[in-house]
Amino acid sequence: MATDEADLFNATKLVFECLDQGTSTAGWLSTMALHAGDALPADVAAIGVDTNILKVLRRAPLMTDNLLSYVEDHGIPLIIPGQSAHEYWNNHGAIVRDIEGIYSGVETLKKKILALNVSDEQVHAVQEIELHIERLATEMHDSRRPELLKESVAFWENVMPKARVCNVSRLAFKELAEVRFATKTAPGFADTKKISQALGDFFVWADFLLGLALSGLGSSTKHQQRVVFVTDDDKPDWKASGKPHPVLASELFRLTGHHLQIMGSKEFERTITPT
Repeated sequence: MATDEADLFNATKLVFECLDQGTSTAGWLSTMALHAGDALPADVAAIGVDTNILKVLRRAPLMTDNLLSYVEDHGIPLIIPGQSAHEYWNNHGAIVRDIEGIYSGVETLKKKILALNVSDEQVHAVQEIELHIERLATEMHDSRRPELLKESVAFWENVMPKARVCNVSRLAFKELAEVRFATKTAPGFADTKKISQALGDFFVWADFLLGLALSGLGSSTKHQQRVVFVTDDDKPDWKASGKPHPVLASELFRLTGHHLQIMGSKEFERTITPT
């Protein structure tokens, strides 16, 4: 989606001011009270997806189709943080390496069991276990499949025309990202061992907010709705008692006037699946 330079400048300025927290973050209590009472608005204003959800979607074509149909039918933006897209490709090779370790462990276990001279029934049971693990591993990681890259390209070709992929300036936001990490400001502070990962979470969030700003979701909106961010990350820098961290909720409320809802992949799949 093409973006006018003036619109990008203004949206970036709004996002920076929001993340800099130079003014009051009022609004977090009201939105968290709605969460506490399970009283979020029913209407969805926008949807954003984290890196781990992009991986889930690539492995689930039907879920991807349901998502694209959902945003089109409801006339809402689908936002992919640029950082999430980067991390998706950064981890592409790791998918294969991880699953190779699983296969190696299963093969070792199989040899040890068969060396015990077990019965035919037990041999069959071991073979069944191996088959189930292989199927599970394939579903989870799509490893040892020569079409892995081809499928990823097909996934992006399907999604990109209906999504807004945004990137804030890394250089312009770098100092702000580091200050937020030093002050344990969500998201990212739970990744204390890896500042690069922590800053990655910050840029996922910043990119997402930029996408919302560019999509016209401003704080002047009178009809309050919920903005759904989908992630399977349950660490406390994203969630508090299973609900969005108040800092994140307040920043999104300040920027858009809407309420943040963080969903996991399973709940999200139920939400977008036609009944």
